[in-house]
Amino acid sequence: MNRYPTKMAGTFEETYHLEKPQILPFLESEDGKCVMSSLQEQEGCVIKVMEIDTEDTSTRVNLSFLKQQITEVADDVIVSSVGSNLDMLTGQLSRCVLEAAGKEIGEECRKKCPTGLNVGGMVVTSGGRLKCKAIYHCCLPPWSNKQLSPEDVLKQVVSSCITTASTEGYKSIAFPALGSGNLGYPKYVTVASIVDTVREFCDVPLSLADVHVVGLQEDLDFEKAYKRYQHKVTASEDKSSETITIGKLRLVLLEGEITDDCSDVIVHPTTKQLSFDSGDVSATLRIKCGNGFVEECQAEARDMKEKGLFLSGAPGLLCTNILHTAPKHFGSWKKTVKKCIKHVDATDEYTSIAFPAVPADTFPGSPGDAYKKAAWEMVAAVTTLQTTTVTTIRVFCPNQSLLATYTEAVLRAIPDLCTKAGRLKSRIKALKRTPFTTKVPTEDGVLETPSSSVLKTMPATEHRSRNESAALVTVFCQENKCDVIFKKLSDRCDEDYSRIVADQRTLKLKSSQTEDLLVVAKKEGVAVDIVEDSGTVILKGPYNGLTKVSHHLDEMLQTVAEFGFVAYPICWEGVDTDQRVFCVAEGSREYICVKNNLMKSFGDKAKRVTILKIERIQLPHLYRQFQIERQTVQKEHPSQDNQRILWHGTDIEAVPNINKYGFNRSYSGKHASQYGQGVYFATSAIYSSDDKYSPPDTYGIKYIYQARVLTGRYTKGEATMRDAPLVNPTKSVRFNSTTDNASRPSLFSIFRDTYSYPEYLISFQLSV
Repeated sequence: MNRYPTKMAGTFEETYHLEKPQILPFLESEDGKCVMSSLQEQEGCVIKVMEIDTEDTSTRVNLSFLKQQITEVADDVIVSSVGSNLDMLTGQLSRCVLEAAGKEIGEECRKKCPTGLNVGGMVVTSGGRLKCKAIYHCCLPPWSNKQLSPEDVLKQVVSSCITTASTEGYKSIAFPALGSGNLGYPKYVTVASIVDTVREFCDVPLSLADVHVVGLQEDLDFEKAYKRYQHKVTASEDKSSETITIGKLRLVLLEGEITDDCSDVIVHPTTKQLSFDSGDVSATLRIKCGNGFVEECQAEARDMKEKGLFLSGAPGLLCTNILHTAPKHFGSWKKTVKKCIKHVDATDEYTSIAFPAVPADTFPGSPGDAYKKAAWEMVAAVTTLQTTTVTTIRVFCPNQSLLATYTEAVLRAIPDLCTKAGRLKSRIKALKRTPFTTKVPTEDGVLETPSSSVLKTMPATEHRSRNESAALVTVFCQENKCDVIFKKLSDRCDEDYSRIVADQRTLKLKSSQTEDLLVVAKKEGVAVDIVEDSGTVILKGPYNGLTKVSHHLDEMLQTVAEFGFVAYPICWEGVDTDQRVFCVAEGSREYICVKNNLMKSFGDKAKRVTILKIERIQLPHLYRQFQIERQTVQKEHPSQDNQRILWHGTDIEAVPNINKYGFNRSYSGKHASQYGQGVYFATSAIYSSDDKYSPPDTYGIKYIYQARVLTGRYTKGEATMRDAPLVNPTKSVRFNSTTDNASRPSLFSIFRDTYSYPEYLISFQLSV
C-alpha cells in the first residue's frame, strides 16, 4: 500500500495506491460498489476511485452526429422503435422504416414474435431494401408512464443494441431520436441516454467502430440537444471549478464565458428596455444570436417592463433559454437572483441556471470590491431559497484572478464554510452525489467540420490498455481516520476474493468435469478446494477470474440431471437448523442491495421511507421447488427473462404464515381479484405499500416482501379466472401468469404457489 498525502491533508483527505489482482474491475462492479457504499454509510465518509493512467495503444469507437434520414444511413445496423403489437404503421419512425425497407420487414417481425414484444424487448430483422444489414426494432413505454421508468428502459434498449451489434460483429450502428414522436420522449433525454450508454462501454472490447446519432437536416432541436449534452458531459469533467453545497443546491463557481455554458437557462442582466448594449454579456449575445434575435426580443418583451423578467429562446447557444432581467427593477442583485431562480423553478422543466458573477452597472468601485459584494449577495439569495426542480446554480467569472476573489468571498459569506472542517463538510455533501467515479478522456467537446455534415464529438470511447490490478483510492472524512477507513476497505475487498459454493450437485459431477474445472481455474489463476462428501467447493483468486470460474461451475451444475439438488443463495446461514427467518445485518452488502431496490422502486417518495428491519426468509423446501419450476419455465421460454423481482404488501397477521409456508392462494381475493384468483405482486413498491394492501400495525409499521416471481409468458387476466388461461384452446399449454396490461404490466397474478418465493421481509414506516 502506498499513500499519497494531498495538499489538503489537514482537512482529512488522503489518496492511496491499492494493489490487488484485478482490483479495479472489482471496485467498478456492483459487488465493489456495495462494499464502498456500506463503508461510506458506516464511517460517514466519501470514497473516490480512479484508475491509474497507462499508455493508450487502443482503438476508438467514434461517436458522431449525422444530418441524414435514418433510412438513408449506410451503417451496418439502424435502430427503430415499434409498439408491443408490432404494428409498424402507428409510429412515425416505424412507419418511415417500413415504407423504405418494404412490407417484408413487418412480416419478419411478426413471424419472429407472434405474440408481440414486451416493453424493453427487441426483435432483429434484415435490412430489406435499405443499405443496412440489420434493423433492431425496440419497444419503449410512453414517456408519460413513469411507473415503468421510461428513461431507464431507453438506456437498457440502447445498451442491448450495442451489445447485440458487437456480438454479431457489426462495425457501425445508427440511433435516431427514439421515442420523440408519439411516445413523447424529450429529445434531450434521448440524446443523454445514447451518449451516456455509449460512454459506459469505454472499456469493453467491441467490434463497433462507429456509433451515429441521426437527425434530419431540418431537425435543429435534436442536433442542438446533442451538441448541448456533449458539451455538458465535458463541462462536468472540468477540474478547475469549485462546487459548494448549500442545502439541496449546488453552487458551482467557474472561469469562462456564460454564453458558452450548457445550463438549462442562462441569465442576461440588462435594463427594463432590454438593451443589448449594457455590458459584456449583452454584447456577446448580440454577436452570437444575431441582430434578428435582438429585434425579436425587444419587440416582444412586454414582461420586461412590467415584471423585470423575460424568458426567450437561445438561437446558436448550448443553453435552452435565456432569462433577461433588470436588476434595477428589483432594487438589488440579491432580490434579482432569487426572482430568477424562482421563475425558472416554477416552470418544473429545468434543473440548472447560470449567472454572470457581476451584472453590469450594479456594483460601483474596483473590480475586486464589486466581485466581493456580488458574492455576498449571491450567497444571501441562495441560502434562503427552497426549490423544487432547480438543483444547480453556476456562476461565471471572466478570469482566474477574479474567480479566486469571488470564491474566497463566497466561502467567507457562509458561516459554515469559514473553517477548513466546514468546507470539507460541504465538499463531502457534493461528492456523495457521485460516490464512484472513473477517469474519462477530457479532450475537445463539440467540433463542427465545415466540409462535412458530420459533427465530431467527445473523443470516442477508448479501449484503453489499463492496469486492472491497481487503483487510486481517495478517502474524505471529517475525523482524522483515513488510514483506518482505507484498511477496512482493503480487508473487505479481500473477503470478496473468495467464494464458497455449497451445492449437493457437485457430488454428481463426473471426473472429466472436475478436471475441466481445474484446467479453467488454473488458467484464470484461481485456487479450487473441493471438500469431499460435503458438496462444497471453495474458490479463491482474482475477481475477474473468480467470476469466470464461478460461471463455468454454474454451467456444469446445470447439466446435472437430478433436479432434487439446488444451490441455496450464498448469503444463507444455518440451513440445517429449524430457524427460517434471519435478520440481515444493517450496513452489510446484502442489506444495502435490498434497501437500494426498495428505494429505487419508491422513486421520488423514497425520502418518506424509514426502514426498521430487513429479514431474510429461508425455506429450503419451497426454494428447491421454486428453482425447479424456474428451470422448467426457462426451458419453455428460453429467449426471455422469466423471473422478476416484485413486491407484495401484507398485514401483520399474514406475516407468520408467509414466513413459514410462502405465498398461499387461499388468501387471494382478500384485497382484489380483478385479474384472476391468484396471489398478486406489483412492479412498484409504492403500489404494494398502499394501506389497502399493507395496513400499518398498532405501532404504525408496514410490511412488504421483496419476492422472486416466475411471470414467464403472461396475458391480461379476468376476475373469474381460477387458473392461467390456455395459450391455445386446442392445446393444454397455459400461460404462466396473468397481468393488468400485457404490454405494460404493473401487476401480476400467480396461480401456482411454487411460482413465487418470499425472499425478504421489509418492516418500515411511511411518513406523510
